[in-house]
Amino acid sequence: MTMGEFDILLLGVTGCVGKLAAAELISHFGEEIRLGFGGRNVGKTEAVRAALAAQYPSALKVPIVQVDTANREVLAAIVRRSKVVLNLVGPYTAVGEAVVRACAEGGVDYCDVSGEGLWQHEMIGRYHDTAMETGARLVFGLGIASAASDLSAFVMAQYMHEKHNVKLSQVHMVWTKFEAAGASGGTVSTLMAEGERSSSERHLLRDPYLLHPAGSRAHLPGQNRQTTPLFDVDSDRYTIPWISSDVNTQNVLRSYALLDYSYGRAFTYYESFAGSMGNGFFNGLIPAMIMHFLLGLLFLFLRLGLTRPLMRALLPKPGEEPSAEALDKGCVEGLITAHGEKGCYQVTGRLTIPFEPGYKFTSISVSEASVLLAKAEEHDLIKAKRGCLTAASCFEALLVEKLLSRGIKWEILD
Repeated sequence: MTMGEFDILLLGVTGCVGKLAAAELISHFGEEIRLGFGGRNVGKTEAVRAALAAQYPSALKVPIVQVDTANREVLAAIVRRSKVVLNLVGPYTAVGEAVVRACAEGGVDYCDVSGEGLWQHEMIGRYHDTAMETGARLVFGLGIASAASDLSAFVMAQYMHEKHNVKLSQVHMVWTKFEAAGASGGTVSTLMAEGERSSSERHLLRDPYLLHPAGSRAHLPGQNRQTTPLFDVDSDRYTIPWISSDVNTQNVLRSYALLDYSYGRAFTYYESFAGSMGNGFFNGLIPAMIMHFLLGLLFLFLRLGLTRPLMRALLPKPGEEPSAEALDKGCVEGLITAHGEKGCYQVTGRLTIPFEPGYKFTSISVSEASVLLAKAEEHDLIKAKRGCLTAASCFEALLVEKLLSRGIKWEILD
């Protein structure tokens, strides 16, 4: 691994998550890490640094590096100046590959908050073997998509093994509350980019094993995938498919494979939504069907060439961010039901995130993960990892413990 002048080089500090992540790294880790900011526009990056310094004076000491991702040789030299590149520049589908390639080839650790399953699939196919050779750890999806789901499945698998010495047959995550600040312009751009994929590519997005390591799938169990409103016995209400269920499931199942199928050889995972999104609540078949229809209509309009320009005009633009008031609100609750093999045990857990998920949880999760990577030499578990990884497969209980210390809760209810 590289031993550059920075422990963490943060790209994308001018975005909302970037600003929050920078504040997290400065306020919680301070002199523990050597932080650098990388950006295409030095002036904008300096302005963000100055704004951060109003609250955290030490921010003025953070060096700024101009980053041109279009220049392969220059980018390669820049990433080698850091142990870890924390990439918060999206949409990843459009602009993410150059940084992944530079880190893989340079043996530099990398992490991001990507939620684009097909892009992750492409990066794994192109750079996993290279990263295995150079020793780079490339960790995708460390935001609310998909770290919260990935770590929840890991927590339930660990509990069932340690408490009952039982493997899992299934984990079902039902999001019972999801109150977020809304979509940013960057998130909308990501959805637009995914919508421009071909129909065959979008079909791949529904493959639960999209991120599974290359090789035979003959031994893999069939996976559940909710597509319509259904009544869920565990949460005692009607549920609808969760908007991030595909990429979350793909990350959970990659972890399951990279952790040597330790959850259980017949393990399955799926997600649903039932509850509040901040502006409403449904608990009945008709309201669930209406909400399912409206979400389907939204994603259809994002994909259709005729309606995409209208959606671009109506939805937030790149650079637009939620208000400070919106960021101060929000919370998440998820009901996690784990079934043991052969029906011998059923255990219910609950995930509670007591603050805004899309920005605040994401910034905390990826910041904690980047510091763990920067301090990999202190953790034998992380030192042994390499290649394209997920939250659970790279950090296992280490990241769970860090998030517990920040107020996130995983509780066993029975």
